[in-house]
Amino acid sequence: MPQGDKLAFDPAKSMLLIAAWPDRLVAPELIIWAMEHRFRHIQWYSKRYVECAYNEAIRRLALPSKCEHFIFADRDVRPGPRTAPFLRAEGSLVACEYPLAN
Repeated sequence: MPQGDKLAFDPAKSMLLIAAWPDRLVAPELIIWAMEHRFRHIQWYSKRYVECAYNEAIRRLALPSKCEHFIFADRDVRPGPRTAPFLRAEGSLVACEYPLAN
């Protein structure tokens, strides 16, 4: 895990869910970031309408799992320095501002 990233959750008990519609391709930077932070439960899902996709991911992937925390990311997210405060934030629902360049 990168130096200075004290996490507010245990990655081993967390699931990273990646919305990968339409072609199921994911930014390599997102997968590298997930592995650097020792996520062991990574799922991608692909459904056309974003509202339906998130709801279905929660119902079919998150709720049946034994994970305690869930991080949702779109397929083109490339985590950077602004991601660190998100990882350290405590709370029931935490959001991360992400300026996309694409």
